[in-house]
Amino acid sequence: MTTDDFDKIPKEELLIAAKEAVKSAKGLFNVAQNAASSKEFGVANSLLILASEECIKSAILTAGYFNVPLGFDIKPFFSDHKTKHLQAAEIQPAINMIWAFKDAYIKTLKNRKSDYAAFFQILVINLFASIAFQIGNKPASDFTAWWRNANSQKKDGFYVGYHNGKWSLPSSMTEKTYEQTLTMVQPFVECLQIINELKTGDNLLLSGNKNFTEEEINASGFKLNPGPPSDIGLDDYKPVT
Repeated sequence: MTTDDFDKIPKEELLIAAKEAVKSAKGLFNVAQNAASSKEFGVANSLLILASEECIKSAILTAGYFNVPLGFDIKPFFSDHKTKHLQAAEIQPAINMIWAFKDAYIKTLKNRKSDYAAFFQILVINLFASIAFQIGNKPASDFTAWWRNANSQKKDGFYVGYHNGKWSLPSSMTEKTYEQTLTMVQPFVECLQIINELKTGDNLLLSGNKNFTEEEINASGFKLNPGPPSDIGLDDYKPVT
């Protein structure tokens, strides 16, 4: 996929593809945990890293759905593993922040009483996406070091190899290495489950093209101070009285 292709794809298709990538990531994550329970830490470690790659792809597709400016070429994210790993290093701080309250977001979006109720969660998701994709090559050094080595770890977990006079064996991958990878990847897999609760037209909630009815506003439990959706900030709402 090229950037030109990406820009031409209908928004709803991007959302469908993002959900499929989340599904793929979750499946890989689950199989990795099963492998780890059987002490196959090499394969488990590699599957976790593959899951992270699907997460990055899903995040980019979702950003496209919400018209978040990306500012980079899309093609490598569908053809190059290392590109996805370096992007993971960049957005890891934002993902770790979202992880702390992901359950509340997922619950609210899943049980939404109205589009208006979902608007605030989507606004914050969009805010984090905007920050994550615009911070520009300034990931924390500890994240960078780990993610730069992720592709080698993935290969070592899958294949028997020989490098610089030493054998690399999937069976030599330790539980400690797997646990460290789990710490890095789990926030991505669990946070991006939020994407599964997005619905057709949710991107319009942030564009100013969605008019909320009084019934939706009252059902949500929140009431906005004056201003159209495109002008709303996080401090511009208050409980309905």
